[in-house]
Amino acid sequence: LGKLLRAYAAHLEDGGKPSHKQVARAVERNIIEPFPKVAALPAESVTVDDVMPAFHALAKAGKLREAEKLRAYLRAAYTAARKA
Repeated sequence: LGKLLRAYAAHLEDGGKPSHKQVARAVERNIIEPFPKVAALPAESVTVDDVMPAFHALAKAGKLREAEKLRAYLRAAYTAARKA
């Protein structure tokens, strides 16, 4: 999962999208660093239950907009991988 998310941020950078920095920081801060076991999972085997702790932590911290963005980044990363 971590490799997929980093590859998605790199894809955005290669495409000249200024949001690549925001995406990279968000996935590092909310998935890769606090949940390294989840980040190490193969992307095709990740379930909703695997990533829910990240969303619960954001909700508990009152960062609902950050949770919405993270969900969008995850979805976009998987969509980009399917199209590749």
